[in-house]
Amino acid sequence: MINENLKTRQCATCKEMIYSDAAKCVHCGSFQNWRRHYNFSSSLLSMMVAFISVLTIFISVVMNSTIKNDSDINVSIIN
Repeated sequence: MINENLKTRQCATCKEMIYSDAAKCVHCGSFQNWRRHYNFSSSLLSMMVAFISVLTIFISVVMNSTIKNDSDINVSIIN
């Protein structure tokens, strides 16, 4: 049973008729909202997140290694 009150529109990619409130086309699988402008695959997105995580840790390690420690070591030999 199809409800005639539901409005339809054309998909932005394949031009097939879809429901007007659909976030993803049932025919071609393309997003219909703001995500259609960004063509990121999930593997690329996960690699970017991993790179940012590693880069953040690397920067903190480098910054901590450049700080001069003001520790004084005194050695005395007693006969």
